[in-house]
Amino acid sequence: MAIHREFTLTGPDVWARVVDTVRPNAAPAIERGKPLHVIVTSYDADRHDSQIALYWGVILKRIAEDIPDDDGEFRPAPYWHERLALEFLGMNEWVNPRTNRINRRRRSTARGEISVGDMAKYLNQLQAWGAERGIVWD
Repeated sequence: MAIHREFTLTGPDVWARVVDTVRPNAAPAIERGKPLHVIVTSYDADRHDSQIALYWGVILKRIAEDIPDDDGEFRPAPYWHERLALEFLGMNEWVNPRTNRINRRRRSTARGEISVGDMAKYLNQLQAWGAERGIVWD
């Protein structure tokens, strides 16, 4: 059984959810010879490969399989990656010092571009968005 949960410790209620997740799963995982792997990191650390694996391998895959776009068509994961990143992550803007023009670029999920905390927030937003459209996340 694969488990992947991320929590941002903002108060005692969140810590209680961490404990409620670990407590029933730790001993069975150890008995199976596949102990739980716990990572503690700061909100502003660079995003983790495990987050990207969850993003592409579970979340975007399910969205692509289960949710049609506005035209009723089912689209591949890269389509949803672009659309949802623009919707939830937005754009970065900066002034080009050479031309004095404002440049815009969609915020990225690439290494060095998004923190572990912002990526966790984004993954939670996508799961909530999918749940509103009928996806039941295991």
